[in-house]
Amino acid sequence: MATAADEPSSKTKSAWLCEANFDTGELAHQRGDKDEAARLFRLGAARCPQDLIKRDGAMAELKTPGVAP
Repeated sequence: MATAADEPSSKTKSAWLCEANFDTGELAHQRGDKDEAARLFRLGAARCPQDLIKRDGAMAELKTPGVAP
């Protein structure tokens, strides 16, 4: 996904980076790395285009008990 984030279109690049941050945050969360998961979900919530569902997912994950302090 990181390679695909080199897309010339800024909207496409934002979408790919959003997905990469969210998916990597999910992986960190599953592995028990709550700090890294929270960091990645915060990036997703702050930087994802508003029309992407991964943004909503990142915001929901930040409300999950034990993910973010």
